[in-house]
Amino acid sequence: MAVNSIFDMRSPEERKKDDEAYYRRMFPFGERQKEYDQHLLEVGVPHQDQKENLYFLLLAKEAVPEGKEALGRWYNDRLLKRFRENEKAFILSLAELEKAAGSFEDLPTYEEVRDRALIVEKEVLPTLPKPKKKGFWQKLFG
Repeated sequence: MAVNSIFDMRSPEERKKDDEAYYRRMFPFGERQKEYDQHLLEVGVPHQDQKENLYFLLLAKEAVPEGKEALGRWYNDRLLKRFRENEKAFILSLAELEKAAGSFEDLPTYEEVRDRALIVEKEVLPTLPKPKKKGFWQKLFG
């Protein structure tokens, strides 16, 4: 049992409802979209664990609407450091292009994501904010 679940005062029904709302927000076109995303990630980011790919896609989908600061936090995540730049660009491009889709049929193809990833890798990733270095006391006390 995770520590955060001990302090979660929501009922199981509320947690389930929140989980379902999050799922609908991340995959508005349902299970087909999730499977399609997983397939694109398998092809576009083959050198990484597929569960991690999906995790980072979800984080990118959360960060895209929030702007450059949130994208910078996503890009500089310690766990994402082992991903190649082209893999990061592919995941971010998929998140960006899916945001504009109005239906399942409008979801981007592999070729569209790949082409957008080339642009993102050259023009977007280098401009994302870098993390601020924290001093010793800031690391200890936030």
